[in-house]
Amino acid sequence: KDILHERALTLSQSIEKKEAEKFKLLIFSLGQEWYGLKLDCVKEVLAVGRVTALPGTPSCIRGLMNLRGVIISVTEPKRLLGLGEIQTLGPGLGIVVEVEDISTALLIDNIFGVVEVPVEAVEPPLLTLERTGEEYLLGEVETESKLVGILNPQAILGRSASKAIELLNHKNL
Repeated sequence: KDILHERALTLSQSIEKKEAEKFKLLIFSLGQEWYGLKLDCVKEVLAVGRVTALPGTPSCIRGLMNLRGVIISVTEPKRLLGLGEIQTLGPGLGIVVEVEDISTALLIDNIFGVVEVPVEAVEPPLLTLERTGEEYLLGEVETESKLVGILNPQAILGRSASKAIELLNHKNL
């Protein structure tokens, strides 16, 4: 009886451990390709309205926007990944991401929802990717019969937000 009880405890602990090895992924599209962001870095999804251009920033920075009194950069991940650019100049769809108190709104085409992904299902990015986009991906995972690239928000924010923040600090906006 003690042996069976011990085995049951061990089995329940391994099941809990496997459940803990999952994460939630927000799925969206950039053109015809699907991408995802780990939900722990996503602050909100919103309609991006007026964006003010900021001279001297990298081409992936669309500009700055006012998010309830906080000025944040607006980034085009399509440009970072070599997929072109968002076609609309008016209001668009954005995902506000935050890493280490730095935020940006990523312009996207469509949003599909949140899925739970096992950690062991994540594969390294395809070797066929252009070198320019590889640094912005954590890996890939198969969900809903679609291959989803998992974006690396630290790399995106490191490239896109640092220049905008530097300019903001110098202009005291």
